[in-house]
Amino acid sequence: IYYWKTQSSSKRNRRHIEKKILTFQGSKTHGMLPGLEPFSHYTLNVRVVNGKGEGPASPDRVFNTPEG
Repeated sequence: IYYWKTQSSSKRNRRHIEKKILTFQGSKTHGMLPGLEPFSHYTLNVRVVNGKGEGPASPDRVFNTPEG
């Protein structure tokens, strides 16, 4: 899973966008993304990796975290 913060809902908290990568082994159907900040907008996509390398990214999904 590749995920990144696209912006903060709080205008006073602007910073460089850093993409993060979370890897799961096996055939997981759910998981938790660590380090999400409250009241923020995020984007994520999923990619599968096998013996032939990394596959194409899924369509981006956008979500918001609740305030505090």
